[in-house]
Amino acid sequence: MIPTSCHRRRLNMLFVALRSICLVLLALCSVVSQAMAFQIPSFKDADRTNPSTVQPYDKACVTCHDNLDPQAQHQWIGLHQASTFFGFDPEKKTYVQDQRDIHARALSKVFEDGDKNGPLTKAFEEILRVLEIQKDSEPFRSQCLTCHAGLRPDADHIANPGRTWAQFQAEDEPIARESIGCEACHGQGKGYLVDHIYSGWLTSSTSFKLGKGFYDLENSAIAARVCLSCHLGSPEESKVITHEMYAAGHPPLPPVDLAKFLDETCSKHWTTLSEKSNKLSTLKSPIDLQLENARVAYLRNHLSTDSPDLNQTIQVQFRKTQQSRIGQMTANLIHHDLLLNQAQSDTNWGDYALYDCAGCHQTLYKKIRGSVGSPGRVPGRPLGLLWTKSMLSSSEESQLAPLLPLQGLIDQELNAKPFGDRSRIQAAIDGFASERANAKLQLIDLASQPFDQASAEQWLRGFLQQRRSMLGNQWVAKQTFWTLEMFFDDLAIISPSNIPQESNDRIFQARFEQLKSDAPRFSQLVSCGELASKPRSTGDDAAFYELLEAFIDDFLNADQQASP
Repeated sequence: MIPTSCHRRRLNMLFVALRSICLVLLALCSVVSQAMAFQIPSFKDADRTNPSTVQPYDKACVTCHDNLDPQAQHQWIGLHQASTFFGFDPEKKTYVQDQRDIHARALSKVFEDGDKNGPLTKAFEEILRVLEIQKDSEPFRSQCLTCHAGLRPDADHIANPGRTWAQFQAEDEPIARESIGCEACHGQGKGYLVDHIYSGWLTSSTSFKLGKGFYDLENSAIAARVCLSCHLGSPEESKVITHEMYAAGHPPLPPVDLAKFLDETCSKHWTTLSEKSNKLSTLKSPIDLQLENARVAYLRNHLSTDSPDLNQTIQVQFRKTQQSRIGQMTANLIHHDLLLNQAQSDTNWGDYALYDCAGCHQTLYKKIRGSVGSPGRVPGRPLGLLWTKSMLSSSEESQLAPLLPLQGLIDQELNAKPFGDRSRIQAAIDGFASERANAKLQLIDLASQPFDQASAEQWLRGFLQQRRSMLGNQWVAKQTFWTLEMFFDDLAIISPSNIPQESNDRIFQARFEQLKSDAPRFSQLVSCGELASKPRSTGDDAAFYELLEAFIDDFLNADQQASP
């Protein structure tokens, strides 16, 4: 029987479908087989050549993301992020311990050389001795390794990044490759691994990925939530620094500007939206065309705009200033989470770690400036963390305005009696439960909105106007200085054709560079005991405060339509 044209078409369609299925299965087998065989040099060994086993899902991450030259090998999904994170030196063609991301060296703060089977560092051993915590005990895991190793509490219902101690034990694996590894920040791979290897993943929304357990850190709201879970706290993830820990020797957590922290504490193992938009390759094949379409969809997902000139929109984006803004608003929400968690506790209420240090240790700032507080504050009453104060100024943030009264209520109840009125603070925060939940979701959308010079400057001016009266607080001064630095970093990469050199912002940019050169040590980003290793400033801290205030005053008062 001779097939008709209709039959031939059906047979062809069936053949194409079967071929596609086979290709997908081959691709999956390839990825899985590579993942199971992949090994990376051990950082413990002096020659950096001995292999060490890595976690199953982490293997799959590194298999794709350790490819140094993806185009040459025509593995379009391959990227070099893992190599950069784990300290690969392209000249030496090996992994160098000192070049690892600070988060990849996180256990070196706890164990000598980051070896979890080795001795504790002397500083950490003393902290545990004072706290009466035994090494390898449950309190050690739940109070220390949740941050220092990306360990997740043993509650399987908690949809947060990291792996549980039980999972590490079952797999007989080292803690996150003896570091904070991929999954500790990006989420466990079991929920998204299969979806993640297809190009269609690039076209998926941040919310879709979050539902799969993947923390899409390109979105500043997601990144802020993950970073601040350790650098501010997250009771749900058992990441809480107490005053008792500080008294035992744990260094105080510094204030956070998200953009500054990403710049200074991370070995940049990612490509920015701007870099991605510049790397749209010349189309060579149907595979390239499919990839280009996916990349464009990815860029539009992370910068919601209908502009036909997507690249131009990205190139004038004030990305760092956007990160500073979203990070500051996220910090405010998280600080309220921490207060609520304490207020609900029978044992933790009044822990000093959630208050500004100068509220009690007033002599901390006497050599520089008098401290500051809330209007009408009773002397000696605790201050909340001033650097987490909410600041909403632009029209894009108007949907978050319902939360503004909450901060005033919290300040009022903190001032009501020593350590604040626990039940009334709990009632105040609970009374804004829906607004706070909505705000956390709205921040994800807000983080994807284009942030051009006009929007960035509008937000920055509102931020400086609010912070101007609180610069006597050193933590606030640090954060304010860093936020200014990030704005002028953004300005530096925008071409003169978009922002003329004679504009006021360009003039203030030059002035800020001089201000940076005069900055004392307090302006440097340091934490966890690193301050002692920084060069000591010979400048006068009090004089610098005056310079910073004068700069902010001039910036706020400048006529933006004419040069001074």
